[in-house]
Amino acid sequence: MINILRIIGLFYILGGFYLIFRYEDPLNTTIKSILVMHDSLSKKQDECCSMIDREVTKITVTQKKIQEDVRNLQDKTIIEEKIRRLKQKLNNCSNCEYDSKPQRDRVIENSDIEDNYYFIDIKDAQRKTIYFGLNQFIIDNFSEKYSTSLGAFMNDMDFLKMQQIPFTIYVLGAADNVNRPNNCLGNPAQKIREKGEKGIRLHIQVHKPINQNQEEFSQNTYEMSINESCYKNSDLPNLRASFMVKELSLYNLNGEILQGNVSKQKGNEVDRNVSIILHIPKNSKY
Repeated sequence: MINILRIIGLFYILGGFYLIFRYEDPLNTTIKSILVMHDSLSKKQDECCSMIDREVTKITVTQKKIQEDVRNLQDKTIIEEKIRRLKQKLNNCSNCEYDSKPQRDRVIENSDIEDNYYFIDIKDAQRKTIYFGLNQFIIDNFSEKYSTSLGAFMNDMDFLKMQQIPFTIYVLGAADNVNRPNNCLGNPAQKIREKGEKGIRLHIQVHKPINQNQEEFSQNTYEMSINESCYKNSDLPNLRASFMVKELSLYNLNGEILQGNVSKQKGNEVDRNVSIILHIPKNSKY
């Protein structure tokens, strides 16, 4: 009986081995197929994710470009509006920080007839224009008296610089007539030292007038020297212009001097001044 049971148990064991060996290969093949399919699906998933990431990146870049274009358009609109307001201000402003009015005639020879010229009138806190004392070419505490007006003018010129709109500032000095024009009025070099005005030049580059009315000036410059030990009434226009150029330089503005003249009238304070002329060439941005 025991032997029979042992034989039956042996058959069961052998049958189990048979089943294992019979189905091992198909099972392994199935597992391998599943693993291959898994790898394939993983690759496709990665490819899909990469494609989605690329599309998302494209959409993000497009959105940023649209936003940038909108900002640029807004900025362009704002800039165009600022230029429009500045043109309006320069063309007619009699109650601004500085006054301005257009000059219809050409100031520099051979400049385009469509160029823009403006007379700039710098004012003090009491809205008074620049006048020098009799026989004087220096105004004490000038920067303090005219800081608001000069600061506003500087800001407008800085805006033109930022927009790459070229411009040139010309300075024209004047003087009233006197009874004894050849009299020595003092030592200019000494006055400059005493006042601490080292920026005033006695050897200066000036644009010469090309007509007797001094309405149009040469585009070229030449050097004019003022006697360092003695200045006369005829030197005052250019000395005053040199003083004004020095003041403009404190506001990072360059000025070029137009050769000044002496008025025929005597004792007239209005002729003891400097004129500032802003030249903006014909430009597509302005």
